[in-house]
Amino acid sequence: MDIIWNVQTPDHISDLYTQCLLKASDRKLAWEHWRGKTKGSKIRDWHPGMTLNDRPQDCNLYETYFPMIVNKANDCRKIFTCRINKKIPPLYTWLSLPRLDFLPSHVNDIIAGDGGLLCVNGGEKSLIKYSCTHQSSCDSKCEERCCNGPLKYFNEQSMILVCNPLTKEVKYLPKQSTYCINNGLVARMIFTSHCTQPPLDHDRSSKCHRSAYKLIIVGNHEQINEKRRYVCNEMVLLTYDSKTDEWLLGTSIHNARLVLHVKSDIAIVGECLFIGGEILTGYHRKCSDESGSKIWENKLFRVNIYEGKWNVIDFCIEDRNGETVEMQAPIIVQCKPDGEVYAVTRKKLKPSTIHIYQVMLAGENPTGVMKTLSLMPEDVFVALFEEKTSLKSYECSAGLHYIAFLASFPSQSVVAVFDLYTSAWSVSKRPIDHGCLAQFSLARCEWTPNFISFSKVSRNEF
Repeated sequence: MDIIWNVQTPDHISDLYTQCLLKASDRKLAWEHWRGKTKGSKIRDWHPGMTLNDRPQDCNLYETYFPMIVNKANDCRKIFTCRINKKIPPLYTWLSLPRLDFLPSHVNDIIAGDGGLLCVNGGEKSLIKYSCTHQSSCDSKCEERCCNGPLKYFNEQSMILVCNPLTKEVKYLPKQSTYCINNGLVARMIFTSHCTQPPLDHDRSSKCHRSAYKLIIVGNHEQINEKRRYVCNEMVLLTYDSKTDEWLLGTSIHNARLVLHVKSDIAIVGECLFIGGEILTGYHRKCSDESGSKIWENKLFRVNIYEGKWNVIDFCIEDRNGETVEMQAPIIVQCKPDGEVYAVTRKKLKPSTIHIYQVMLAGENPTGVMKTLSLMPEDVFVALFEEKTSLKSYECSAGLHYIAFLASFPSQSVVAVFDLYTSAWSVSKRPIDHGCLAQFSLARCEWTPNFISFSKVSRNEF
């Protein structure tokens, strides 16, 4: 049996294991056999944390992991996670998940994920001459911008791929040439159709068996001339459909940009997407031209995903006296699609805490009210940034019912977590391989291990 097991493909292994789960009496035997066959499942340095629950109403076969951090300092690109659920205290222990060492170098920014799949961004591309890929003849605007305009050189879009870290299968998304967006993207993966769902799988892991998805990506449009590369004042939204393997929609808003001091995120309610950013309102001019520094104002952006229409919403925080407080541009996070929308920010000058607000909505429309949920306690802030007041950049992600924070400086691996159910704050311990060469990044999704999701759809889509 051992020899047969070790030569099975991930497809066959997942099929065999699923068949064992048809009978409750076989679950424990299947799990014991699975646990001892890491060679057959081709997993290295991984503790799956799968759960066996004796209560028939709780048939969650896989643990959902959040938050996850990636060590980007070496080619191994290890992923670590804290085991979090309602029964175990937050950040109870660190676990080692599958590595990203099967991906190209520098592709290590997990920007989205669902159903056992991860969307990863990164990599560096060389300068190439821009080539318009429109199938029809270019209109005057496109011709001026793309073909005959002064920006005849375009920096290639960084790699965007979807992978299953268990089976190590990878799908590289096609290049998008209408706009040029590079690293620092934000994204959300939305599954759009279902396969036949397996038995005993009725909650989170049911997402793992959906066969098609859309990937919504927001980034800053980049342009480059023969002398230098720069980010222009334009924020773009792109939609990718796995059914057709094409980019379906590209829309943008001028004089706007994503938050630069932190990695942002996306919230989706109905057909609308919410994201935090800034609007260019003017210049500090020393002369008549626009050579002075730019003036940016904090805003929330609401975008209809299917129509491509942008709405700009004021983001203004007042103190108890009604005075406007100078805050950084908000990070918008959301634990699940169509769930509550949260805005995370801090003061521009000598911040000693991080503020979490709930963006109050009427349907898909913001009411303009920001409900205060919590302020990061002083001891948590100091543990995260290693100083009482700090403007160091940080990363923020939401999943399950938690909001996680990670400071973005070398060797920092302390993760702070806010529990939305209990309104309690927790601070993690450092991963076991913490060292001076470590450089951690926070994944902006939760992850449920699954062998079937990628292998089952890869024949047609990937």
